[in-house]
Amino acid sequence: MMQPETYCSGTFLEHVYASINQNLQDFLLDENKQWIVDLYRFLHGNCLLITDLKEEELVRRSMDSKASDYNPNFRKLWKNGRKTFVSFPETFDQMGVDEAYFHGKTSEIYFLSSSEVSSDEIEKKYGLAIASSESMERSIPGFFLYNIRPIKKGRGKGWSFLKEYRYPSNAAVIADNYILKEPKSKQDNLYKIIQAILPDEIEVDYHLTIFTRVVNNLAEQYKQIEEFLKQTYHYTIKLSIGILDLGSLSLHDRDIITNYCLYKSGAGFDLFKNSETGLKCKHNTTVFIFPVTYLGNAKEEIKIDDEQGTPGQASYYSTLSQLKKIWSELPESIGNQTTFMGERVNRLLD
Repeated sequence: MMQPETYCSGTFLEHVYASINQNLQDFLLDENKQWIVDLYRFLHGNCLLITDLKEEELVRRSMDSKASDYNPNFRKLWKNGRKTFVSFPETFDQMGVDEAYFHGKTSEIYFLSSSEVSSDEIEKKYGLAIASSESMERSIPGFFLYNIRPIKKGRGKGWSFLKEYRYPSNAAVIADNYILKEPKSKQDNLYKIIQAILPDEIEVDYHLTIFTRVVNNLAEQYKQIEEFLKQTYHYTIKLSIGILDLGSLSLHDRDIITNYCLYKSGAGFDLFKNSETGLKCKHNTTVFIFPVTYLGNAKEEIKIDDEQGTPGQASYYSTLSQLKKIWSELPESIGNQTTFMGERVNRLLD
């Protein structure tokens, strides 16, 4: 079971422990404070935790009750006689002096001791999930937003609600057999989805891949989408489209995945159509929104015995694995039929 690679400084951990120790019962009962419990559980069993504290220091600080920096909470990082963290202080040193460290990173999560301003700048530049101790109450709650959104056939409001669940990202994959079937529906569906999930600004190139099956004139569709992206965003978006109808490489689900979130729609993402009486939805469906950090209901005694991850994490990584297989095995063409267009570059899939 894969888990998010999460860099967490010792100072940030101390801040989490101090917050939890204030009044755990209040956190468990108050939904507005649920995030601190989710964060605690996430750091202690549902991520690959990497810290700047050396192993021997963690042992001392968790065991030596006479030490001035003693904190028994650090014992939570040990389980059944083995550690549940990796110690890499030199990596944190590099982050502090070389911002270029973050260039090329994809789905790592960062909980750091840097200032709120510095963290926000790195997130905006590189599309990474990053928070400081100063920004916890503002930025952390959104990391654990999970939702199920029913959509009813008939009059609809479109895909704008996805913006409520937009996470930092520098890459995305949209996988839907019929998202490009009707060229005119792009304005009501594909373009609205893109505007809801892509960042408003980013300094690195963004990688966007669409996997689908039914496309009328791939070259023209590619050109139109590329033009929309150029007109809408000030940053560079590297677009690619893959046509799938190849047995094991075909699509069975309708998924959108970004660096930190999976969006699933039972009836697909080409649901809406503008008419004289307004926007209409063609089918009933349910949209599931799984951030990779999602842990389920944390209103229970805190435990750290879940080594297998959570349903949300399992769904995220199983979907990503399927899309990576398609990406690596999809040919450029089959006979006279073009099956891939654009640059074969996507951080999530490479």
